[in-house]
Amino acid sequence: MTTDEMQDAAAQRKDETEHGVDAGGHLKFIDWLETNPEDGMLEFRATGITEEVANRTTATIGDWALGDEEMGGDGRRP
Repeated sequence: MTTDEMQDAAAQRKDETEHGVDAGGHLKFIDWLETNPEDGMLEFRATGITEEVANRTTATIGDWALGDEEMGGDGRRP
């Protein structure tokens, strides 16, 4: 199924809710994201410490950003 076919099928269900998802709201989000891709950019950051044991690094996922908004460091959620 092509992307256009999936969008056509979803558009027919715009007033439905399935698995807790409002199909119409989801379609609006898809349209917004296509228009504003930089605002939907999700960026994760990680740091690593190489340990003395061969081939082993401990990594920690830290702060992250959604669009230009920094998140994660102070416990905030989007």
